[in-house]
Amino acid sequence: MCLRADRICATQERDAHCQQLICEHHKWVCQVLQHEHPTPCVFSDVLDLTPRDCFAEKSTFQQKKHAIYSSPTRLWHPCTVHCKECMVPFVDYDHSGLPCTDNSRANHNWKLEEGSTNVLFIVWALRLRRFATKIAILENTPDTLLCSGLQSRRNVLH
Repeated sequence: MCLRADRICATQERDAHCQQLICEHHKWVCQVLQHEHPTPCVFSDVLDLTPRDCFAEKSTFQQKKHAIYSSPTRLWHPCTVHCKECMVPFVDYDHSGLPCTDNSRANHNWKLEEGSTNVLFIVWALRLRRFATKIAILENTPDTLLCSGLQSRRNVLH
């Protein structure tokens, strides 16, 4: 969820069912508040911010980070709400929940930075940097070490 001023302006969700729930929730909030806000853009995948082929799958975390940070950022993405390409907004506040499968102690194959979800964390941090997000909250496990080295501690809470 990305906020600018007094409204939600974008969300990113891969699951089509959850995308629908986001839109329904937005309508409900507008009804409860008795105040209409534009429906936020819903983008399907944060990984679309950079070219998918900018790194090799077998690369280490640091190699992927370097390749992704060296890649151009796509500013326009397909929006499932507006059925067209919309610009990814510059926002002041980001609240994200990224997969914790590689960071959770419940996973006996604990992989942290070298796990399969590492690219999501890298692209998320890249978005915060390139779009100059002032405050970011990452909802994840207390053991999440992926934030280290990706973003300044002064504006990321996890």
